[in-house]
Amino acid sequence: MKVQKMFCSGCDRDVRVVLTAEPAWEGHAPVQEPEFVCLEIGATCTGALCPLCAQSPEVMASKLARHELETGGLPRLRATCDGCGMEGELVVIGHTYVHCPDCGTTSRWTVIPEDHLQLPS
Repeated sequence: MKVQKMFCSGCDRDVRVVLTAEPAWEGHAPVQEPEFVCLEIGATCTGALCPLCAQSPEVMASKLARHELETGGLPRLRATCDGCGMEGELVVIGHTYVHCPDCGTTSRWTVIPEDHLQLPS
C-alpha cells in the first residue's frame, strides 16, 4: 500500500490517504476489494461526511482498524473483547463500536454511567 497526500476540503489541508491492497488473484477472492482510506481520520477530522471518500468518520475509522492501518489518532480503551475474550486495548470507533486489533472483531459497546450501576453495599 502506498501512502499519498491529497487536499481535503473538510480539513482545509493536505491529508495522507492509502488505497488498500488489491487481491493477488482473479476471480472470487475471500478478501474485500481495495478501499480508499484516509489515514488522518480522528480527532482532527470534524466532518460528518468525508469529502474524499464520501463516508462518515465512523466508517473510515472502521476501515483503518480492519485493514490494520495507523489507528494512533483514534481513542483506545482497556476492555475485554467479545470475540476472543482477551483483555486488551480496543480501538474506539465512534460512540457505539470498538475493534480488537488482536482478533479483528468489531463489537458494539456502551458506557454505563456510575449512577446506573448497582454496586454491592
